[in-house]
Amino acid sequence: QAFDECDIDKDGKLSLSEFRMWIKRTPAVKRFLQSVFPYDEHRDYRGDTKELPFIHNHADDATPQGSPGGGGRRGSGERGGAPAAGSREEALSLLQRAQAPPEQPPAAPSYDDLPSMSKHRHSMKIQTSVRRGPRTYALAIVNLGLGFMLLETARAECGSGVARKGFLSKRGQRTKQWQRRWYMLVGNCIYYYRNEQDRTPRGVIFLIGSFIEPLREEESEKTGHWGLDIVRSQEQGVRRCLYASSKSERDAWVRDLRRASEVIPIEEDFEIGEELGKGQFSRVCLCVNKRTLERKAVKIIEKDTMDAEERELLRAEIAIMKLVEHPNIIAMEAVYESRQHIFIVMELHSGGELFDRINGRPRLTEDEAFCVIYPLIESVAYLHEMGIVHRDLKPENILCGQKMGDIKIADFGLSKLVLPDEIMKMPCGTLSYVAPEVLTLNGYGREADMWSVGTIMYLLLRGRLPFDADGDSRGKIIERTIHGTIDTEDATWQALSEDARHLMLGLLNKATDIKRRTSAKEALVHPWITARVDRMAEDPAAFDL
Repeated sequence: QAFDECDIDKDGKLSLSEFRMWIKRTPAVKRFLQSVFPYDEHRDYRGDTKELPFIHNHADDATPQGSPGGGGRRGSGERGGAPAAGSREEALSLLQRAQAPPEQPPAAPSYDDLPSMSKHRHSMKIQTSVRRGPRTYALAIVNLGLGFMLLETARAECGSGVARKGFLSKRGQRTKQWQRRWYMLVGNCIYYYRNEQDRTPRGVIFLIGSFIEPLREEESEKTGHWGLDIVRSQEQGVRRCLYASSKSERDAWVRDLRRASEVIPIEEDFEIGEELGKGQFSRVCLCVNKRTLERKAVKIIEKDTMDAEERELLRAEIAIMKLVEHPNIIAMEAVYESRQHIFIVMELHSGGELFDRINGRPRLTEDEAFCVIYPLIESVAYLHEMGIVHRDLKPENILCGQKMGDIKIADFGLSKLVLPDEIMKMPCGTLSYVAPEVLTLNGYGREADMWSVGTIMYLLLRGRLPFDADGDSRGKIIERTIHGTIDTEDATWQALSEDARHLMLGLLNKATDIKRRTSAKEALVHPWITARVDRMAEDPAAFDL
């Protein structure tokens, strides 16, 4: 809590001024810093210049918390950055004050006094010495201090606050020989000692954000050691394997470590069932909440198959689904993560895709099409008001309920949060529903969504796509989308009402100025919509299709 309050700019790390504020608000840390920052230990003996541990004075180094590249806010320890004005003097003053011993010996801190070091949850091994010279990093020292404060507290309080303790084994990094150590789980950290009587820990593992998984049963049965993995989500490939002497002991450690890591596996809450659909990087399955027995859908994404751009899109998808709340947009229930997968649990809409509902049947009447188009435009207007562009609206991404008008937009995998006049460049979407400005690579905005709405409306009323015929090549579809025109002389087109034709032409407007395309707000006050809204208010049963 103290970290969150002091992280004013919410970037997950503390600047010098934020760090000083955090120290002041956390007495246990302040007392420790006063005990380990003797002035002369941090002097650089190159003349009289004092090099302080809070400030990097060398441009060729970057702090563990700072990015060596460009972008983002510069800090005193980042490459190319410079300390804020007065920060050197402030740090010197702080260290000078730390020389004086406290008036009274500090009381041993309780477990509740010990703060969580970082929202990024770094796992650091405790060093046996703090004499690290002028480039000592404050964050590493504080992590070190917390470890030693905690070990004294753990021993002094006779196990109070210790969630689990006992012997576990591990393989030595160099010798690969079995090593038996005494482990204590306190809060979100696990400390290990050479033996049960030892008062000095060999190291500490920070657990928050880690994946705790039991090793395969076959492997454990062969070796007689029942293993578990501790893998940090931000340190891909870094794993710690610990082994218990029995399956029941291992399972108890797994349960308590998961609770301490605050990473709950999806299997604890949901039972995953049959597959409902499959995409390039993910599949959608039925799942059942073990407590409420409610049926949900879960999108399962494989991490290893995604590149950096796809991971960024996934982060945007999750952020957007957390943000939106609309009756015609699929709601996200929860997100889970394991070493290999990300699980997005969503509400289950049982009627299937709009594509399946219209495929193989005669074209819809205008009233039937209204039941789909009206809530679709309402939800797109909501998204655009929130600064969200879907970028892949199509019948396959519109889910139906039992009734025609009970639709929900799904699959925000290509969606993006944009500024009011932001121009996007990345071409994406489904070719038959993509706006011409996306294909010309000249940049596009939220108007591209309205082109997709117009294409869906045309499909519902005409029974075919406006610029895509069966057997057309990709090149032909692109050419028609950019340069083709709507056949307004077609008999079926002529049979539609004038309002329907006017709305579709507005949505499928190819004008160079894409602002001339009908927006979602404009579509909602179009006569084709408003006339049916009025009729629906008078006779709801007429639109209960």
